[in-house]
Amino acid sequence: MKLRGDWVVRLLHAFLGFFLLTCGLMLASAALDPGKEGLRLEHLVRASWDDLVAVAVLSVPLLAIGALIMARAPLLGVTCTETQVKVHKVLWSRRLPVERIIKVGRTSTGQVDLWWKGENGRTRRMRIPVLSVYPGSRTSRFEQLGVESVEPHNRKCVDRLRQWIDERRPG
Repeated sequence: MKLRGDWVVRLLHAFLGFFLLTCGLMLASAALDPGKEGLRLEHLVRASWDDLVAVAVLSVPLLAIGALIMARAPLLGVTCTETQVKVHKVLWSRRLPVERIIKVGRTSTGQVDLWWKGENGRTRRMRIPVLSVYPGSRTSRFEQLGVESVEPHNRKCVDRLRQWIDERRPG
């Protein structure tokens, strides 16, 4: 079973990644000063060490994180197999065996948490951000754009995840 975040949330994450990529390219362009001809690989070859360090420190992290966020935006959500639950977050994913999961809970602020037992027996919590309520998602901002709120979609996904876990939880 695959539970993905609402398309609006995934699209906004993709735009965030694109924005970071753009900022990284602009910083590289400012550091290397390519002029009217545009940024090319030869500018890196002819650049001074100071310019190369500036590009490496400022631009490369933005390019890498932006590309990662943009590439992972369509995957944001939860994937369930018979033996595990995999939560896809913005920068990484985490797999949990179904038998260790205690519950899926919602906090008073609308955040969705997956509670589970660690190998040492401690109760641990993992946030599922893409199924959580975002600030402003309950307001009319989405309706002004002609888009429904993401809250009903998130609520349905959380209910399906709870039901799926309850069906497979031992004893």
